Amino acid sequence: MKICTTCKQNLPLADFHKDNVKSKDGYQSRCKKCETTRARERWYNLGIYKPYNTSKSCSQYLGVHIVERLLFNVFTNVVRMSMSNRGYDFICGKGFKVDVKSACLHTYLDKSGHRTSTHWKFNIRRNKIADYFACVALDNRVNLVPSHFWIIPAGIINNKNVIEISLGTISKWSQYEQPLDKVLSACDVMKATSEAI
Repeated sequence: MKICTTCKQNLPLADFHKDNVKSKDGYQSRCKKCETTRARERWYNLGIYKPYNTSKSCSQYLGVHIVERLLFNVFTNVVRMSMSNRGYDFICGKGFKVDVKSACLHTYLDKSGHRTSTHWKFNIRRNKIADYFACVALDNRVNLVPSHFWIIPAGIINNKNVIEISLGTISKWSQYEQPLDKVLSACDVMKATSEAI
């Protein structure tokens, strides 16, 4: 047990980061929670850290603030998990664990400026926990208009680190594509109420 110098709580050593250089007992003086808060405040004051819901360049802005909120308006009877939940973002009304993935359309150019590929890149990270992946393809980070929506069974892609869906291979995924009408109407509601986009 050790007392945190910031929050003054007596906590187990597992709640402290190791520090064999500056400390006599081998652990930092601040608990992990206080150290994280301190680091965020420092980065925020330097202008480097911004909360994810205000920074469009942050992947969490796209994935959590926009796409997850969109899908909670599309699916009914969902149980939303906390941001720190590992492997899935919500449980749908049928009891399946769903991991939400989002991507903006990227165009890659070669050295001479010719387009080599255009695709959406979804980070799956070999997730074996989720039952399904809800993948939302957006036009770009400025407009954030959904252009495709797939619900892909985990067994199809959970052994991959990344899947890329290009304009040329989009038909391969057509059996998993879902209608966009609910996603687009939820997007319009969010825009109208200035909740996000």
